[in-house]
Amino acid sequence: MENQISESKSKILQPKLINPPKPTKGSKHILLIHGFATDSRSWRLFIERNKKNYIHIINLPGHGSLEYTKRELDFDFIVNAIVDHIIEMDCKKVILMGHSFGGGISLVVNEKLKKMKINKIEKLFILAPYTKYSIPKVYNKIPLFNVKGASDFLSLQEEIFKNAKKTLEKLEEYFYEKETIKFFKSNWKYLRYIIYQMSRPSTFAKINNAINYITDKTYLFLGEEDRLVPSELIIERFKEIKPLIYISVYKNCGHGFFAEKDSYFFNEVDRIIYNKKEKT
Repeated sequence: MENQISESKSKILQPKLINPPKPTKGSKHILLIHGFATDSRSWRLFIERNKKNYIHIINLPGHGSLEYTKRELDFDFIVNAIVDHIIEMDCKKVILMGHSFGGGISLVVNEKLKKMKINKIEKLFILAPYTKYSIPKVYNKIPLFNVKGASDFLSLQEEIFKNAKKTLEKLEEYFYEKETIKFFKSNWKYLRYIIYQMSRPSTFAKINNAINYITDKTYLFLGEEDRLVPSELIIERFKEIKPLIYISVYKNCGHGFFAEKDSYFFNEVDRIIYNKKEKT
C-alpha cells in the first residue's frame, strides 16, 4: 500500500525525461523545478541549450493539465511528491535546480533527503528563491497573477523581467503570450489555493529552516533588480550558513534573469556542473 501511495504522488508531477541526443559517461541528470504560476515550459531556453545532459521536468501540482484536490496542493504534499520522484529516478545522482517558489521547494526537498540520509543530490542550484523575505514585495502584487488577457499578461511580465520587451521577443516563437493566458484560465482555481499555502507562516518557516541544510555544493543565483525577491536579504541569510557560498547576481535583470540572459546563464551553469575554469 505504501508503494502505491508513493507512486501516486510521483505521477501527479507529470514527470518527463528529455534524453540527450548523444549521451556520454559524463552526462548528468538535472531535475528542474519551476516557480509559481508557470509550468515546465518556463525552462525551454535552458533545455534547448542542454544537449549533453538528461533533463527531468515536472509540473507542480496545480500547474499541470490534471485535476487536483486541495490535499494535492498542500505544500508538504508537493515536497513529498518530489522527494518520492527523486528517490524513484533511475540514476545515482541528481542535480536539482529550482526557481522562485520552486527554489523554496527545492531547499525543503534537499533538507528532507538529508534527514532521510539519502545522498542523491549532487549539486543544488537555487534561483531567486521564494522565502519569508518576499512578503513585502509580493503582498500587493497577488492580483497581477490573475491573468485574463493581453493587458494582464504584459503587466505580469513587466514584474518578472527587467527587460520585458526584449525577453518577450525572444519567447515569441514559443507562442508564449497565448500559452500563458491559456494556462491562467485553466489553472487559476488551483493557483488561488496555492497562494494561500504559500502565505502560511508554516510554509515560510519550513523554507527558512531548510536554508540551514545548504552545503558547499549549493549555488545561489539572483537578479539584481528582482521585483519579487529581495536579493540582498537572501544573500545575507544564505551567508549566515555558508559564508563562502557561490553567489551569482545578474545585473540589469529581474526575477526571470535566466531567460533574460539565457546564453550566459547556461554557460555559467555548465561550467559549474562540469567544474570548468572560467574563461578570461
